[in-house]
Amino acid sequence: MFKNEIIQYLSLTRYKPLKKIIDNLNHYNINVILDMEDSAQDLFNSENNSKLKQICRDGIKYLSNTLNNLNNDFYIRINSIQDKNYEMDIQSINRYIKKDNTHLGIFLPKVESYKDVLKLKEDLKDFKTKIVIISETVKGLKNLSSTLAQDQRNLIQGVHYGHFDFCYDANIWPFTEPFHFEYWDKIFQILNILKKSEKIFIQTPYPLLNNSNFFWSSYKHIKENFPEQKFLMSLVNYNKNLLKRPNKILPLKLKKISNDKEFQLKFSKKIINLYNNLRSRNKSFTLDNKRFIPPHQFLMAEKFYKNNK
Repeated sequence: MFKNEIIQYLSLTRYKPLKKIIDNLNHYNINVILDMEDSAQDLFNSENNSKLKQICRDGIKYLSNTLNNLNNDFYIRINSIQDKNYEMDIQSINRYIKKDNTHLGIFLPKVESYKDVLKLKEDLKDFKTKIVIISETVKGLKNLSSTLAQDQRNLIQGVHYGHFDFCYDANIWPFTEPFHFEYWDKIFQILNILKKSEKIFIQTPYPLLNNSNFFWSSYKHIKENFPEQKFLMSLVNYNKNLLKRPNKILPLKLKKISNDKEFQLKFSKKIINLYNNLRSRNKSFTLDNKRFIPPHQFLMAEKFYKNNK
């Protein structure tokens, strides 16, 4: 079970430094998500993707001793069932994670029906696996109530909202951000669905890297509107400053997203330039000193700019 209000994403594309980070987070009772999916893509050279996915599987092997001796639950974000890497991800988990390891959990991407959950459970039948489904497509969100209603065996521990994937799938530009009213519409939609269940909500990764006040204001926004709901805030960058709860948490100040085409065009160009200037050979997302830019945001920015310049 989660012992903290935060869960930390860690990319397996650079796995060797992770032992120390995992041990440190474990000390503070912060659960980790080891990512084998979104952070292991090369948008500019698809031939590199198989190599990146294999690096992630090598990371599971390298970290297996650490993972098999953790005191806290840990999670692995595998590739979706529809992805060709899914079976190899499952093989790695079956091979390197001990069957009596009760701390293992899986984040399953792009879940659109309960059949995905049943397949994962069957593929990891020797484990007592905690399953978190990721709702990140238009179809997945539409079917979420039905998916949860079918969970009579209580296989699903929680629901993680994948905001960036959802915006890409829904063809939204610009991507809404935590200071927009529209950003919270989908989050509240999911939270209202979860009112009818005992499932945990895991918030989409926080993108404003150095704004710890807004991070905790976002936490307060959920807490005040859904006081009975169990939930976690997720982080994609390892930043100790974001982990420190301020003494006073201010309410959110929200605004409507701009529909001005000139602004949208300038913002798309900004995202394209930031991504290109900061992109890494071993990670699909980029980080500048203000924001996390996922590959989906770059791709949608590029699409919008080409169609509207």
